[in-house]
Amino acid sequence: MSMIGPWSILTRVRSAWGSLSGALLAEKPGGGPQPTIWTSRLHFYAFFATLAAHLLVYAPSLFHIFRNDHWTFLYVTREWDFSSLHKFHYIGHMIWFDRSRFIPLGCLFIGFQKCLFGPSYFGHHVLLFILHFSITWTLCKLMLVIQRGVLAYALALMFSLLIGNIDGAVWNYSSVYPFQLLLLLIAIYQFERGLRDGRFTSRRRMLIAALLAASVFVNESGAPLSLLVCLFFLLHRKRLGPLGRGGVQWVILLVLPVLVYGAMYYLNIQQAALIVGPEDPGAPERVLRLRNIMRLPRLHLDVFHRYLFHVLVPTGTQLGYREVTYVSPGRSDFPFSAILLNYACVLVLMAGFWWGARWAVEPSALPRPERALKGRRALFYLLALLGYMTPILLGRSVTYGPDIVLQTSRYMYGYSAFLLLFLYAMVDLGELRSIRRGAVHGAVVASVLVLATLHGIYVRQAVDHMTYLLAPLRSYFDQVHQFVRRHRGEPDFSFKMLTPPPQITFSDYVHVNRCLDGFFHAYKRERGAKYILEFDLEEGKLQVKGGGP
Repeated sequence: MSMIGPWSILTRVRSAWGSLSGALLAEKPGGGPQPTIWTSRLHFYAFFATLAAHLLVYAPSLFHIFRNDHWTFLYVTREWDFSSLHKFHYIGHMIWFDRSRFIPLGCLFIGFQKCLFGPSYFGHHVLLFILHFSITWTLCKLMLVIQRGVLAYALALMFSLLIGNIDGAVWNYSSVYPFQLLLLLIAIYQFERGLRDGRFTSRRRMLIAALLAASVFVNESGAPLSLLVCLFFLLHRKRLGPLGRGGVQWVILLVLPVLVYGAMYYLNIQQAALIVGPEDPGAPERVLRLRNIMRLPRLHLDVFHRYLFHVLVPTGTQLGYREVTYVSPGRSDFPFSAILLNYACVLVLMAGFWWGARWAVEPSALPRPERALKGRRALFYLLALLGYMTPILLGRSVTYGPDIVLQTSRYMYGYSAFLLLFLYAMVDLGELRSIRRGAVHGAVVASVLVLATLHGIYVRQAVDHMTYLLAPLRSYFDQVHQFVRRHRGEPDFSFKMLTPPPQITFSDYVHVNRCLDGFFHAYKRERGAKYILEFDLEEGKLQVKGGGP
């Protein structure tokens, strides 16, 4: 019996997957089947290449300890029983637990993770790694709906590897923003497919409305995007023909969650004002003051400049206490060859996007309706950029100052996705392929792949460095967790911890200092504890100093 090589196995798997997906073929408006994401060899291999790149770069982050947002949530909910999912009476408390922000579904999502995985941070990270990869692939599919081309795969790969500065991997730090971004991208993908296929059915409308309604209640960035999809639908009702009629009920379904969220957000602000007081510098009602709104244009320009620079010029980062400093290409400790490579990629990209966007100022070969759709689509993603970031700028710039928005990658996460969608919608790939027999198009794709590789290298270095920095805290938490698992069956089990958690350099120590309370609050005692524990920071070992049976 002859041996079957790995290449033969992969070919058979692709063939079987393609045949299984044959039933999922979508029909073009003019008739005839259109291949799905799995019936093309390029799609199939691009999927596994992107997955391999994710694993290669982010694998160490799966073993990182929890980060700030999780510690804060776990500390606030330390007295709640998450041992079973049927105790829904905690949902009301969870929805209102954050007095400065109103993120009900975001809190429920973190609470669901605590129910599902408990103190197992590996389980949290695996779930959120899958979430991040799903976002990357949904972004790729959305670009392919806009226009087919290899550039979509390259841009999606670059997106997945550029989310790294102080956070390293953003899902280690904050799971709320990736969760909301996935809901938004799926909703926009379904909307774009409806426009492309001319099949804007009631089932698709209800799915879009449900996804957008959920995104509205995840955090404050969902409301502007829901209203924007509403506006985009109204602009294209004539294009949809009979399918665009009778859409008033659907528009109401999109607007109603925004109105409900706005009312509940206002109530939350009023409740917070009674607790913290209006004189507090972080009071939520300060967000909507006129002078803060007037600062928005300048803040948007600062964000656009900083984030675009980070996307197009991948540079190393320095991890500092509560902040990150980008290493600018002019510094002497940055390799000159890397500077040249970065700027060469940027020049090629700018030239390619300039040639590809000529349809905006010159007559295009596209029919006039298609040209109008292309212009509206580019405007849609530009407004999505502004709509996604405006609530973040209003809230964070008032409470923490604008630097926290410019330096933290969780805010860059969704912004960079819409930025790449805007650039991709601006480019005319047909025009780009016609220039010098496709040489410019090939150079642009190659430049994006080089930038993605550089981003991957820098992010992997940051992840490895954070693995080193987090090692003492991880050892501290793991040993306490193992001790609790061994002894929690004893009658009257309790412990007192004499040693505070090891301090780490790039995170807020106030949050880390709570790391034991989130899971072991029921067993901790300041007086009359059964066990007295101490952690030797030099040897990295947990010691029992007193108590016991």
